[in-house]
Amino acid sequence: MKKCRITVMKMARYDDLIEKYENPIAHACDMQPGRIFIANGWQKPEGLCDSAWESMSALG
Repeated sequence: MKKCRITVMKMARYDDLIEKYENPIAHACDMQPGRIFIANGWQKPEGLCDSAWESMSALG
């Protein structure tokens, strides 16, 4: 499997959509713009939050 570099470009939080479509959470992912993760195939990189990974992968 090939490796894939994932770079955090922007963080956004839409409380109105979270309230309408998800279980409200007190604290979302701890990401900072510019942070880089390396995915090894379809394995979630260490430190990448589940919500972000599910949004990008076939699991979501």
